[in-house]
Amino acid sequence: MDEEEARKHAEEWFKDREERLALNLRCKALAKKFNSGALDHLTPLWHIKEEDIDFLKQKDQLDEELLIEGYTIIPAVNFDQLLISFHSNQGSFISDKKIANNKGFVDTQLCRIVEHWQNEEALIPPIIIFTKGLNQNWPADGKHRMKIAYYLGVKEIPIIVPNIYLEQISALIL
Repeated sequence: MDEEEARKHAEEWFKDREERLALNLRCKALAKKFNSGALDHLTPLWHIKEEDIDFLKQKDQLDEELLIEGYTIIPAVNFDQLLISFHSNQGSFISDKKIANNKGFVDTQLCRIVEHWQNEEALIPPIIIFTKGLNQNWPADGKHRMKIAYYLGVKEIPIIVPNIYLEQISALIL
């Protein structure tokens, strides 16, 4: 690595560090707002039309079941019934109303979700799959979005279901 490359690398590292520190400060401030009830009015916004969903924003979460077999958007599922259909570990993570650790920091994923909704930006609904061995539903993507929505007291939530699991998932939640 020559001197110019080393300088550019160092600049990128410092810029990335600054951005992470700024995000952590914003997340800590959000935790205070949540704890004081200042964000109780926040409304989760979801993409519920296929043409509005850009899975490129979820690229690390997609698998062939969703891409090849297609999916169905269920626009309103009873949140409590959905949680009951999950493995207890997943349901308890989502329904735990603690969004900050003991030092007051919010998980940066949770923070980004809140920021999107504060900016009135819709997000892709959670993707739910069925685990045959456990005969339970599983949130393949969107656990943090569900956690914030649950925290905000949402009673119904949209979900995305790969078509190969639609019958099993429907049987457990409808």
